[in-house]
Amino acid sequence: MFQQVGKFLLEAREKGPARIAMVIAIFMIFGAYDFVVEWVISVTQTPIAAHGAIDGIIVGGLAAFLAWFFMEAARREKARIRAELEKEARLNHEIRNALEVIAQAGYLTSDLNLKSVVSESVNRIDSILKERKPPES
Repeated sequence: MFQQVGKFLLEAREKGPARIAMVIAIFMIFGAYDFVVEWVISVTQTPIAAHGAIDGIIVGGLAAFLAWFFMEAARREKARIRAELEKEARLNHEIRNALEVIAQAGYLTSDLNLKSVVSESVNRIDSILKERKPPES
């Protein structure tokens, strides 16, 4: 559940309609929750002196929980993305090391056609790796 919420939160940050939907949803959740709390407090005939404190504690508790939940979901999603980027960087590094060996091996032959094929293949793979290189963090 954290993963889906985290993805939504990170995407909502970038997209106007999703951000507006999130704000409206939070508004409706708090509005409905506060209405129910107010109704329960009035039905139970809670003294007016305690009314504000009880309402503040209950609604504040929901706000704190939702804030924690959203921040935790976003933190987990960022951690997942960071782990994927680190994995991609390690793979890129390993492939480049192997590619270096292949490129060097191409020079051991006197066959010019083979050298050309190895060099062309190495350059093609290198350009793909440069394209997929993850951003520096």
